[in-house]
Amino acid sequence: MPRLTAATVKATAMEFVASPTLDMLNTMYFTSLVPQMEGVSGWPEQLRGEMAPELLAELDALYNYPAGDPGIMGIFGDNLFAHPALWGDIESLVSYVRSMPLGIGNPPGSPGIQGLIHETTFRYPEDVDPAEYGNLTPREAVEQRMRSLDDRDENEIMALHDHP
Repeated sequence: MPRLTAATVKATAMEFVASPTLDMLNTMYFTSLVPQMEGVSGWPEQLRGEMAPELLAELDALYNYPAGDPGIMGIFGDNLFAHPALWGDIESLVSYVRSMPLGIGNPPGSPGIQGLIHETTFRYPEDVDPAEYGNLTPREAVEQRMRSLDDRDENEIMALHDHP
């Protein structure tokens, strides 16, 4: 009969962080995308019904620009996990966003504004192989990708890309 002995199991410690910044971004996500994509009802639908139409339109635009879900806000939210110093308060997040440089920056963790748009265009779509665009500049790649989508106004997207 085998002997039963106590065993020590090494496990990674899990840290829970109270973060107004992450809470705000998650709320924005749920408010904009979840009712349409994940079928969650309740407070996201109620909040959408109570929001000022222009604010709701801006929120939805951030989660759809340039080529649909997850939009620049979705990618920005993903990137935020690489910057725990920003999790503590909204002021730090606002300061970070205002200091984002024009241009590509240092993707994937610290892109500039156009770098964020490039990441948004190519990080998650399953219907595109980013290697197809590898010989192009980031701007040309975004522009060519937008041309390939029949449901987007490429001129409007690129105007906002060039003058955010």
